[in-house]
Amino acid sequence: MAELDEEGSANVSIDVTPDQDEIVVTVGGELDISTAGVLEEAIFFDGRHDARRMVFDLSDVDFMDSSGIAVLLRAAAPTGWVEIRRPSTVVRLVVEATGLADVLRISE
Repeated sequence: MAELDEEGSANVSIDVTPDQDEIVVTVGGELDISTAGVLEEAIFFDGRHDARRMVFDLSDVDFMDSSGIAVLLRAAAPTGWVEIRRPSTVVRLVVEATGLADVLRISE
């Protein structure tokens, strides 16, 4: 689970950068039940998520559980897949262990 900082905030950083062809979401920290909602709000807020390709840079993710996988799968629903760029070792292991590499496509 994500640890809370002194202010009680979850240990995650999220940056969403939309452009014409894709939406790049950079995530750092821990992606679990206590932070997945924050990520989901960031990518689904105000129509940001549409038919454009979703790309997640998860190189700085230290921990990811099934809650993080669930958000990634919901992001993949409109197009059938998302790209995960430069996954951390933890993220790569989780994606490979769940057998979701066809939907959560890993790229370096």
